[in-house]
Amino acid sequence: MVKRQFDTYIIIFLFFVSFAILYKLLTLQYLYPFSGGERISAGQLTSLVNDVRRKSFDQVSWVDASDEETIYNNDKIFTDNNSKAQIKFESGNLITINEESLFKVSIINNTINLDMERGSFIADLTSDAEVLLFILGGKEYKVKSKKGKIKITGNQISLLSGEASLVSGSSKLELKQGEIAKLDEHIEFVEKFPAKLNIIDAKTYYIQKDKGLTLNWESLKKLKLESSFDISFEKRSVYSPLDNTFVLHLQEGMNYIRFIDPIKNQISNITSMNIIYETVPEITLDRNKVFSGEEVSFKDNFEGKWSYEIRLGDKTLKTSSLKHSFQINEVGSQSVLFKVDDPDRLDALWSKPLQVEVLSLPKRGPRILSPTEGQEFYLYGDHGIVNVEVDNTTDATTGVLFQGNKLLLSDENKTELTINKSGTQEIESFFEISDQVIGGSKRKFHVYLEPSGLDLEQGAKFILKKPGQEVDFDWAGVASANYLLEISNDRNFQKIAKTKNVKGLTAKMSFSKTGEMFWRAKKINKDGTVEYGSPKKIILSKPLAPSAPKIRKVIKKRVTTNILNSILDFIFPAAYAAEDVLEWTPVNDVESYRVEIYRGEKLLINEIVNDNAISIQSLTPGSYKYRIASIDYWEQQGEFSEFATLIIEKVVKNPIINLIAPEHRQSFDGDEVIKFEWEAVEGENVYNVELSNSLSFKITKEFKVKGSMFELDAKKMRLNKIFWRVSAGKWKSKRRYFEVKQLTKASEIKKASSRRSKWLVYFSPRKTSRETSRAKIDGVDMISFGGSYYFDYQKFNFTASFDKSSGKVFNDLSYSENTFSLKGLYPVRSFDLGMKLSIRNGNDYKVESNKVVEARTTNFSVGLETKVWDLSLGYTFVGLSGLDIRYDFPLSLYKKNFVLTPQFVTRDSEDYGKETSFGLLFGISL
Repeated sequence: MVKRQFDTYIIIFLFFVSFAILYKLLTLQYLYPFSGGERISAGQLTSLVNDVRRKSFDQVSWVDASDEETIYNNDKIFTDNNSKAQIKFESGNLITINEESLFKVSIINNTINLDMERGSFIADLTSDAEVLLFILGGKEYKVKSKKGKIKITGNQISLLSGEASLVSGSSKLELKQGEIAKLDEHIEFVEKFPAKLNIIDAKTYYIQKDKGLTLNWESLKKLKLESSFDISFEKRSVYSPLDNTFVLHLQEGMNYIRFIDPIKNQISNITSMNIIYETVPEITLDRNKVFSGEEVSFKDNFEGKWSYEIRLGDKTLKTSSLKHSFQINEVGSQSVLFKVDDPDRLDALWSKPLQVEVLSLPKRGPRILSPTEGQEFYLYGDHGIVNVEVDNTTDATTGVLFQGNKLLLSDENKTELTINKSGTQEIESFFEISDQVIGGSKRKFHVYLEPSGLDLEQGAKFILKKPGQEVDFDWAGVASANYLLEISNDRNFQKIAKTKNVKGLTAKMSFSKTGEMFWRAKKINKDGTVEYGSPKKIILSKPLAPSAPKIRKVIKKRVTTNILNSILDFIFPAAYAAEDVLEWTPVNDVESYRVEIYRGEKLLINEIVNDNAISIQSLTPGSYKYRIASIDYWEQQGEFSEFATLIIEKVVKNPIINLIAPEHRQSFDGDEVIKFEWEAVEGENVYNVELSNSLSFKITKEFKVKGSMFELDAKKMRLNKIFWRVSAGKWKSKRRYFEVKQLTKASEIKKASSRRSKWLVYFSPRKTSRETSRAKIDGVDMISFGGSYYFDYQKFNFTASFDKSSGKVFNDLSYSENTFSLKGLYPVRSFDLGMKLSIRNGNDYKVESNKVVEARTTNFSVGLETKVWDLSLGYTFVGLSGLDIRYDFPLSLYKKNFVLTPQFVTRDSEDYGKETSFGLLFGISL
């Protein structure tokens, strides 16, 4: 029993081994032939499109073909739908395999053998050293041509170009371009119809998408035309041309057409064509400014080389595919257009016009700027360099002639001359345009080449901590003489960077750049002669990157969480500036610092600051880690410090001292005693009260006060507007201000109370115009009576008002309205900001049967209100939208307070209509 079970396992194991070997044999790309056979190269596969497969004679399965792959005798090639490939032979002959084709290829005795099973191909025969033999339906056909292009489709052969001979058995035909032969028992010519078709088989046509391809043929009546994407014509479009001309709109890619004669029941041979939509050529010129007669080269955006037709104004030029350049002789601005010049591109498009500026040839070459005529050069060593610069504003090739040699200048119109001996030298500038040399100016200069007694490779080193730092120079000589200190970037002092006139043997000079420089002190004698000193080298270097600042390992900060103050801090930072900052010990010779603050691994702040502090106002309570790097004046950043911990704690109580009195922007007469009061802070007994004439508190008067209140006589204050704040330890108040009205004659003015009046009674005449979709009321005279009541709640100022207006409209109808409003304002810096609610109940009018009918309506409005000094601005955005502008002129008569207020009001809504009102309010405070 055990032995039988073991045998079963052996059988199963051998089965799996055999299956694995068989699978390996089936999936190998190449196998050694089972029965003899030599692998002989037949050609090379190229230009593969989509699905192309190959199977060798010694290969079990089909494999995907690859580009530039070698094929061998008896290999089979298959192309699927919308696929194609090419086979290149050593003789230069080329076979293009069309889609859905299958055949076997081999070369035997200089003969290309194609055993066709299905499909079609096109052969470009460029050498008659090889014969094309193809097998179709078991019958052999031989084609020989020195320069011909043939197409095999189904049982027909057509000669697309050139000449060729076709042999099958004892039959032989000589084919000429355009002729078609039938491949059957006997080869014979096929009558081509329709005759004289203008479309060449297997050709590529470039057309415009919206124009289509125009077909012409010899006149035949009632022909049908079919077009298809596949050669089998399974899916096709059918057309019925009315005459012998038809415009066919085809999609891009390979297309097939054929004609059908329904009378003779005859189908024409299939004509194939590759359609490519024409595009606008994109031309790039090598330059847009040339001299008359110069060649202008251009590049296009098409693959391959094309001939071009070029339009220059009224003239037309043509260029070959081998020469993409043209010449312009007419001086002036020329417009240039390009179009492909090729019979295959039936509808070639013109490019966009390009502008070329053609300049007349200059009469003289450029002017030499440096060296100047007779200039002297004192050079040190066995050779030296003299810099040459010319004045050239053209694009012409520019150079100088020196010692019989042509030296071309750089794009900056500069070059260098190497001088090996002392003496007088001469140079001449020139232009070189189209092989024509145009001479320019000439210069003579003198060179004194002296051996240097100083090893210029050595030099003094200086560290510049910041740009603009001064360096001390001293030299030997006559203390009472005049010297010229010169600084140059090269040892030959061709271009002097800095100079300084000095009397004596020492000087200071500042530098804003680092690097190697050379200096010398030239003695200027009284007779004008110069004695040159030996040059010396200095090396100006940047300092090492700065060290990181020292920071504490753990820092705790407390931040405010008051929502209102946070909003005010954001809107008005000058008046409500937050003082939450992170500080560290400054580093010497450092311009700025880079600060990085992380929460976990997330970088929250990455800023460069100029001070040794950064605001952390945006950080919420929690634990953070931070590090800081120093940046010197050369923008060199040093290494970061080690990470330190920053802990931000939430303040249980807002660390702000709340001010009680005087109220913000409160006014006092000059004979009053001003009472200052604030909320006491736990743990603080002594407070510092500061008074100033400016918001910045640059000049202050301070009072040390025990407790949370003190009084001050307004007579002692010479200022009209006074800012004040209170501090105690880490507690600080916001900044507020009050006003003191200085009295010219204190004995004549007495103030009954420091509190302002609570009531205002007024009347107001005004003129109102209102237009609705129902009626129009124009220029109504209105009289309003009303009253206001003022009251304060905490820091808010509220005003409740009632207004009753009346008048007449349409001469006989009374008009009246009642308005109740409630307004609340909050002081913010130098103005008040708040909201206003209004309810209006009044007359409305509509037209019924050509009569105006009166009705009562109620409207509700919500808007914003602001007050700056005595100017009030209101904007209503809910209900009756519009503007309310008024200005209060306070008056004091008969020991009473009066107010005179001009007012402008607009109202607008879909139901209410549009209203504009002008008025003047007279009021008295009670």
